[in-house]
Amino acid sequence: MLASVLVLVLVILSPFALAVLADEDGVDWNSLSTVGQTYGAISAVIAVVALGGVAGSLVVQQREAKSNREQSLRMLHTDLLKMAMDNPEYMECWGPFSADNDPAHLRQVMYTNMIVSHWEMMYELGALTEGHLRELGAAMFRGDPGRRFWAGSRERRIRTAHGRREVRFQLILDDTYRQVLEESDPPR
Repeated sequence: MLASVLVLVLVILSPFALAVLADEDGVDWNSLSTVGQTYGAISAVIAVVALGGVAGSLVVQQREAKSNREQSLRMLHTDLLKMAMDNPEYMECWGPFSADNDPAHLRQVMYTNMIVSHWEMMYELGALTEGHLRELGAAMFRGDPGRRFWAGSRERRIRTAHGRREVRFQLILDDTYRQVLEESDPPR
């Protein structure tokens, strides 16, 4: 920042320096012309750097806008699930979650879905490491609600995942699920 201000001050003061030199006898104007051409080249470089800065800020703004849209969609999804959990008649609108019609089990599946969606967002943002995800998943899959949820949704979640991190997230959870199942039901 300081260097930019210094360069700007020197560029602004350069015409005054040329005026002082013009009053002197024996000034080599060819040399001064070369200096002027150098300033032209420098201004072109500064313009390119400024244009690069503008382009970079546009890319950052575009990414932030996309992130905000995704966050809004996830919040809407969460709100819709909460409404269905609070009002069992709305659960039917989502279609059959499982063959189990027990309202308590259906609410557990929906709540577990919100937990997994939260983990997925954290993982995509880099706020949840693979190791931590495996620990959380293992704890969830040791309980019946987590197992029921993953057993009923794993194939669809893996099949519909897009993007490298989303696919990786689903595969990590599936691997953790399989490991927990193997630990709880050892081969005989």
